Amino acid sequence: MAALSLMTPAALLAELAPNVEPGQPSIWPLAPGYWLILTALLVPAFIILFRFYKRRHLRQRLRQLRSIRQMSDPKQQLSKCHQLLRWVSIHDLRARPGMSPDAFKRFIEEQTGQAAPSWLNQHYNVNSETDIDWQEARALVQALMRRAAA
Repeated sequence: MAALSLMTPAALLAELAPNVEPGQPSIWPLAPGYWLILTALLVPAFIILFRFYKRRHLRQRLRQLRSIRQMSDPKQQLSKCHQLLRWVSIHDLRARPGMSPDAFKRFIEEQTGQAAPSWLNQHYNVNSETDIDWQEARALVQALMRRAAA
């Protein structure tokens, strides 16, 4: 303390550090309004992307169904449509791979809650002239995929 009292006011002023400008303020952390805007933009984008990602298997199955529909041979259409439905049942719904046609028909009825279409197992009959109802086939694939997603 004694040393301070001996110093002159000019000496005290000389020892002071010069004023320094503060640095530019950082953008982080963001103000609450910016967080609200980011949340309002990112949450819906995430939901849309998640739904798009989740429905990719359904889009693939419907694309396969469209390619089956474009085939010219009705017997091949029946066979391929049946294969697609079996594949969805086995891979997406964990059905038993070796099901008999009747067991597969019951499985479809259990999963969809509706009667199985008449054309479902008709490819086993050599003389069958059954045509596929494509709207019913599309609805069946969608119902099975909805069930798989649940």
